[in-house]
Amino acid sequence: MIFTFYSYKGGVGRSMALANIAEMLYERGSSVLMIDWDLDSPGLETYFPEISPKARENFGLLDMLLSYQDIVSRQAPPREGERLQFGDLKDYVVDVYQDEGRFLKLLSAGKRDGISFDRYANEIRLFNWKDFYQTWGGELYFEWFRREIENFAPIILIDSRNGVNEMSLICTLQLADVVVAFTSSNYQSIEGTEKIAEKLKFPDLQKLRPNRSRLDIVVVPARVETGELVARNKFESQFKNKFDYLLPINWKVDNRSFWDLKIPYVPLYAFEELVAVREKRLNGRRIAQELVEAYEKIWNAMVAKASKPGEEPWRRRKQTGKIVIVEDAEQWQKLLKEIVTTTVGEESYELATNQESAKSMLKEHDYKLIILNLNLASGALNNIIEYEGLEILDFLQATGREIPVLVLTSETIVTRNIYSRYPNVTDFFFKGSGEKGLAKNLSESIRKNLAI
Repeated sequence: MIFTFYSYKGGVGRSMALANIAEMLYERGSSVLMIDWDLDSPGLETYFPEISPKARENFGLLDMLLSYQDIVSRQAPPREGERLQFGDLKDYVVDVYQDEGRFLKLLSAGKRDGISFDRYANEIRLFNWKDFYQTWGGELYFEWFRREIENFAPIILIDSRNGVNEMSLICTLQLADVVVAFTSSNYQSIEGTEKIAEKLKFPDLQKLRPNRSRLDIVVVPARVETGELVARNKFESQFKNKFDYLLPINWKVDNRSFWDLKIPYVPLYAFEELVAVREKRLNGRRIAQELVEAYEKIWNAMVAKASKPGEEPWRRRKQTGKIVIVEDAEQWQKLLKEIVTTTVGEESYELATNQESAKSMLKEHDYKLIILNLNLASGALNNIIEYEGLEILDFLQATGREIPVLVLTSETIVTRNIYSRYPNVTDFFFKGSGEKGLAKNLSESIRKNLAI
């Protein structure tokens, strides 16, 4: 799973957050690859003093791009689907920590030690990103690069360039599965982050990412002062108004907010670029527990946006534009198929005939819409908790996905309880209302939910 750390403005503690979360994940037994994508202002290695000189001496990301251009200039351009063999990623990464069954490695921005710095600065100044895509097959290259890093480590943390530029767009729009956007407490930062969030959530963006998980975003308020209560409360209100629509559904139910992820401003750690998680792990004399707790909350939010609780945070699902029909009665299967086909078109649905098959399908795919018979269990059940279909709603809610659900039932129950408990449920239908009336109302609801 690829997480890109982004900020519209610099100086918000983005790189420090990445270093702390990387340290925390390694401590917990995970293997992690960090990538310094801030090629104009590199320096992620400074948070790891023991390897900092070696990281600057080693070839890095820029050197990989230049090597690729050199090889392509001497052979035919790559074709779509062709596997590119332009170097080994292992030759470019530096070990930060290495232990049995886990590692923390860094792909630095590039070789820039001593006399190499001037060469690096000149290459960055001359590098043409637009030309790289148009002339050098850049899109194919970064698709190859994405597969390489995903095969290299289960968790990839990318430190993006701030602002709106080619470098930040590549590692957010093309590479990322989840973007972690940091905003400081000023209007420019909030406004810029809001525009980036809108771009990342633009519906047509998914068409540019076939067979990829839905690109998602976590927004983090950074460098939040503990004093200045009036100004801080005003910032909190602005922040929630701008970004709480992006929350996972289960967060909304629990009345949680991205504001809960706020990173307090601790001057000492900012001045000395200390990694709070490492200080705690090594029993350092200066431990900012409030920072450690903040980074733990951010990681939990990243996982909540990336996967179902309890599963690996690098899990991804296939995207599909289809509707899934969950129904066990043959006569209703036939009717629902006809309604969906008439409303949306042929081959626009998939059928699940029981709870197990429905969960399996939802585990592997993100559907556009779910039509769910709540009464999958045989017999009349009076207690709403005993409806087998509720387990499917619980399963979906646990993943935090906002797939709309149209519920059908043959029992007269209190619908208010369903709506309040499951925000995904957008409409409720009683099977006893008659097939003709149900077909009309269900068709209208499908059109409304799919905006057709």
